[in-house]
Amino acid sequence: MASHALRPRGNIKLKLLTVCLHLLMLFYAFSVTMIAPMLPVLIEQYNLSLGQGGLFMTFLSIGGILAILAGGMVIDRLKKSLVVGASFLVYSCCLLLMDLVPSFKVLLGMFFILGASTKLLDTTINAFVSDLHGDNRSFQINLLHTFFGIGALLGPLYSRVLLTHGVFWGNTFRLLGAICLFIMLLYTVSLKVYPESGQRMKTSGAKSRFGFVFSREIILLCIIMILYKGHQSGVNNWLPMYLQDTLKFDPFFSSLALSVFWVGLILARLTCPRLLRWIDSRQLLLWGNFLGGIILLGGLIINIPLVLMLSVGITGFLTGATMPLLIVLGCDWYPENSGAVSSMIYLSSTFSNMLFPWAIGVVGEATSFKGGMLLTGLPLLMILIFILPLLKRDSFKER
Repeated sequence: MASHALRPRGNIKLKLLTVCLHLLMLFYAFSVTMIAPMLPVLIEQYNLSLGQGGLFMTFLSIGGILAILAGGMVIDRLKKSLVVGASFLVYSCCLLLMDLVPSFKVLLGMFFILGASTKLLDTTINAFVSDLHGDNRSFQINLLHTFFGIGALLGPLYSRVLLTHGVFWGNTFRLLGAICLFIMLLYTVSLKVYPESGQRMKTSGAKSRFGFVFSREIILLCIIMILYKGHQSGVNNWLPMYLQDTLKFDPFFSSLALSVFWVGLILARLTCPRLLRWIDSRQLLLWGNFLGGIILLGGLIINIPLVLMLSVGITGFLTGATMPLLIVLGCDWYPENSGAVSSMIYLSSTFSNMLFPWAIGVVGEATSFKGGMLLTGLPLLMILIFILPLLKRDSFKER
């Protein structure tokens, strides 16, 4: 009877910790999309060329890549709860101190730290949630990515509204940093009331090894991630400009199209756990991305602004659960290496974010802008090739 009576209290403590992790993800996601509206302000204040302005995102990406590489080797050997807390604390302090020294080189260094802390947080928090909710990781990771989607949707609105009302760009970072410190305090309290999390994370990497990195299933998951993130980064970077410059669509509605895309992603991540009751996750990956690719390419071929906006929203809904599903599959197959699995998948996405927007620009210059935009839909169709080998087995187990 005693153990039965303690179970509800333990569940409440676990729910409190999980809510705090979702809030960490939400306010981290703000930084992913809030920077783009600030670039013109930063370029003007520091008197930079467009090439120098592009270095902000380059240093952000380099910091992220190095953090993922380092994290993949040690996450499973450390307490994930502490890694999550430390990386979020560094992220919060970086936001607070972003404009402390008025130097372009120092600011690049701050963006490097920002990229490193956020990518380490992103990688570890997925593994942490997977470990905490082993039997229910599919629902919880999809919910975690839903909160990311909400934060990414609100990020540009947050920075644009503050800048429009004359708020100094440094204060937009500082306000977000203050909020993040409060969320950090809540997270610290939740760890105190749920001490089981520390013990669980301490032992999760006891059998950790790296041979799985070269297994066929992990390589296939990483390739799928590269293709999916290639599609997503292409839409995020080029869709508003394509609608506005090529199709002569209203600037407001051109930006709104990106919000429609993100709303589709959020709805997909909310719906996915329910669909998994009837559909295998690999089938969902296959048909969601295949149909999404056809619909997006159809919208680009028809080339009518409102039709393209609608097709982008439907594509976001059909493909939006791809990223969490890949993480869930990898963690299901290799639960003792959840941190390394997440690192491998996120590392693939980082390379994709660097490659595909550039490739779309190059193809667009060589052919037409429309020709370049076709690269946002074709990768979704190519996912079919790499999903099929995963369907040939009932399951993969760690060997």
